[in-house]
Amino acid sequence: MGLAGHTLVSPSSGAARHLLPEGEKNGPVAPSYSSPSRGEVARRSRVGEGVLRGVLALTAISFATPVSAANLVLPHDRYGNKEGCDYLATGNVDSDALQHLTKDYLATYGMGCMIVSVHADPAGNQRAEGICSHEGEDMLGAEDFIVAAPLSSGHLKIYTASGETWGELEPCL
Repeated sequence: MGLAGHTLVSPSSGAARHLLPEGEKNGPVAPSYSSPSRGEVARRSRVGEGVLRGVLALTAISFATPVSAANLVLPHDRYGNKEGCDYLATGNVDSDALQHLTKDYLATYGMGCMIVSVHADPAGNQRAEGICSHEGEDMLGAEDFIVAAPLSSGHLKIYTASGETWGELEPCL
């Protein structure tokens, strides 16, 4: 019997009875409003703090990580065929045969790739992964190129991902 002669019923019943505090499982009794022990509160806080710290750390990393291009390691800043070097010097396109390469960009007349990742082997060959756009298309694509170690002439040979020669470029001096 509870207050003023009314029988108090537990806040949950039936199949959910297993969720009740031990004293309330065996019949209608006044609900228990006791607080968890300090140890239980501290344990719950530590668990919540860990999750919160993880979320905050991931958020901080995602906002703190700048987006940038990768750089090839090259003996000179700019390479190209004749048309490519002319373009790099003047900014004018006089021929659709142009090819050029900088530490962070590779291009022809109809395509340009921002280099976003570079991996090198012990021999000095570099794999450049690029995000590329093509003339007349609204889409972006990913392409890989191999920039071979410089030849004795100072020229660079560049290969496509499938091994075809993309071009042989000289330093633009």
